[in-house]
Amino acid sequence: MSMQMSFRVPGVHWTVSELTDYVRDLFENDHQMHDVAIIGELSNVSRPQSGHVYFSLKDKASTIQCVMWRSVASRLVYFPNDGDRVIVSGHVTIYPSGGRYQLYASTIESVGAGDLLLQTEMLKYKLATEGLFDPDNKTKLPALPITIAIVTSPSGAAYHDILHVINRRWPIAKVQLIPTSVQGSEAPVEIVDALNAADNVNADIILLGRGG
Repeated sequence: MSMQMSFRVPGVHWTVSELTDYVRDLFENDHQMHDVAIIGELSNVSRPQSGHVYFSLKDKASTIQCVMWRSVASRLVYFPNDGDRVIVSGHVTIYPSGGRYQLYASTIESVGAGDLLLQTEMLKYKLATEGLFDPDNKTKLPALPITIAIVTSPSGAAYHDILHVINRRWPIAKVQLIPTSVQGSEAPVEIVDALNAADNVNADIILLGRGG
């Protein structure tokens, strides 16, 4: 599909499908996208009954969705697992129904445990040695909370999802939002400050939420 319409022409509107097809053509006509090798860390690996393998490939800043068709996956010597650091080769294009670009994998090669997984395991070990996972140190959650403090971004989908569930399952609860960023370089400090603020509102439960 080749289109010469401009986004700036008054009164000219593209359908979603036309725009998606146009962007897909950009990928298909870029020969560099036909054979790429991407290094990253695996997450959300799944292999449903269809036999296809779906997974995310990520680094500290970005994520790309990937799929390996059953005909290719059936020849795998190494089966990918969450947290593995791998090199995935294949071609990149648009998945029209989802409206996103993704990598269609033809090969996958393990290069060891991923840095993000190692960092997570080191943090879990540190917290465990501090006794933070010890059941004896955990406060029992109230069965019928009256006041619920929600620590999240007020503009995010997570906040609205939480409200929807509370209104459906426990509508008498009083909800108090403690706003904070949940992504970006400033988020860690803001989240800590928001949790401290939530601790001062005498809530029965504090929920820390983030979408995605």
